[in-house]
Amino acid sequence: MSNAILHISDLHFVLDKEERKDKTRFDNNFQQKFLDSLKENKNNTIKYLVVTGDISDTAAEKEYSKAMSFLEIVASDLQIEKKNIIICPGNHDISRTELAIIAENEDIEDSQLYTKQKEKFAHFTKFYSDFFKGIKPSFDVNSAIFDKIIDHDDRIVILAVNTCFRESNQDKDHIGFINKSSFETELNNIDFQNQYKDYGKILAMHHNPKDLSSEKKHNLENWKELPKDNIGLPFIVLCGHIHGQDGEATQRNDGSIAYISTGSLTKNTTENTFNIYYDIGESKINIDYYALQSKDNLAKSFWQSLTNINQQLKTADFRPNLNESTLKLDEVDILLNEVDEGMKQDINRELQKPKKHQTTKHLNKITNRNIIDFIKERNLFKSGHFHWKNEFRSHGFIDINNLVSRKDSLEVITKLFYNEICKKFNNKFQDTIIIAVGIECNIIGARLSILLDCGYSYIPEPSKEKDFSEIEKTIKSENYKKIILLKDIVYNAEHSKELLTAINTDNKEIFVFSLFYCGKKEMKESIFSNYNNVIFVSICDDIAINQCDYSGKGCLDKCPIYKNKLETIYDEC
Repeated sequence: MSNAILHISDLHFVLDKEERKDKTRFDNNFQQKFLDSLKENKNNTIKYLVVTGDISDTAAEKEYSKAMSFLEIVASDLQIEKKNIIICPGNHDISRTELAIIAENEDIEDSQLYTKQKEKFAHFTKFYSDFFKGIKPSFDVNSAIFDKIIDHDDRIVILAVNTCFRESNQDKDHIGFINKSSFETELNNIDFQNQYKDYGKILAMHHNPKDLSSEKKHNLENWKELPKDNIGLPFIVLCGHIHGQDGEATQRNDGSIAYISTGSLTKNTTENTFNIYYDIGESKINIDYYALQSKDNLAKSFWQSLTNINQQLKTADFRPNLNESTLKLDEVDILLNEVDEGMKQDINRELQKPKKHQTTKHLNKITNRNIIDFIKERNLFKSGHFHWKNEFRSHGFIDINNLVSRKDSLEVITKLFYNEICKKFNNKFQDTIIIAVGIECNIIGARLSILLDCGYSYIPEPSKEKDFSEIEKTIKSENYKKIILLKDIVYNAEHSKELLTAINTDNKEIFVFSLFYCGKKEMKESIFSNYNNVIFVSICDDIAINQCDYSGKGCLDKCPIYKNKLETIYDEC
């Protein structure tokens, strides 16, 4: 079963009951049929929801209240986490009434009314904040890219783009337009060339970048002027704004950019449609188009897939086929089989001399400064308030996934560990086993065990795996006397201590090697003081990360930073 993206647009919730009859098909029956149709597809799990604008019809607060109720039900019924929802503003989400009041009471040229970004998005901004309730930052009226989803499991990046920069209450401003300088700046802050080079990339927006419609007002006026090279090809644009059969999907002949629109989900005067995109982990995604049938009689209406009926684009290039792509962390065997030539030479050389390990000149030239440089170049230290675990919450995060999934940094890390282990063990590895904790260390540890010609085992999920009996059996059966515990990050060493206690390490020499030590420096020497047989070595201890004082189960709402949203919150508890 693969994860999928649900794409809806142009909800146009209206306030007046009589007007609603004329403008929208939405009622409880419609809502239930829509949800039921989504549950019929048993082969895909809808993980992401993208809404490309026109949530309301006139940007009235009560319209947004109705829209929020609907979206809450969709998210709950389909079990979509709100962090995986993108909501873009459309031209109907502009508060034209507010702009008319400004035009009447302020000395401002009509041509400058569009610059009143805060006022024109006032009601949409409130709706956006109320819906996400601190799960995401507030809607930034001045940002071209105001939200993004980056999922490392699905290797996908979805950017939410505001195309209503020039919209106002003036007819001449009824065009799609993106703030170019903001778009360029925000795009440059995302490392598509390295960190996300093989991720599937989606830009979600209201207006259509390409001429998908015969009406110019549907299109994005300055799309061709925008700097898009940094995104990397291919990528997909999801949009709305075009209602009914006037919408379509197309892809450039070279397969580099696909433009896919969907019509209005609920509007009464048009065809009602939505799209589902699946196989999002592949190089091409598959597209399923749905349309409401027998719409003139809602009691008998039903949603039907048109994928095998119409001539629309059925697949779209989604991610590049790279010769040296970034690999999923659980593809360890593939990674080990694709070790670069320099590392292969090291392995072959060391295997020929299994009992005489030496730190060579090229190893001595590598220092922990190389790791710091990787982090700086790729922007791998993330600032914010990370509430990912009940046991430990922090005020920063190091993206180790990136470090071990890129060959250049993986080689440096492996050699740094190798160098330190050789020094501590005096090149004697008889009766030694490496136990790697976590998928990232599994990648490193497997390589080290080949280089050092020693035993090897690993624990996949340190925070979840509580049964260490198999590890203990391995240690006893092979009579290992020296244990290397390989960790990516040590802060207070609680997980390491739990493991050492569980597997009964009495009469063993224990060496805990960690890539990073992020705790207080004055505590490092005493962190394993309760164990008389443990030696602790960290490759890099230059990055300190403060622990949230409210770590622990049930303490989340007590944290003032989390409660008052004093900085960006990353909450995946």
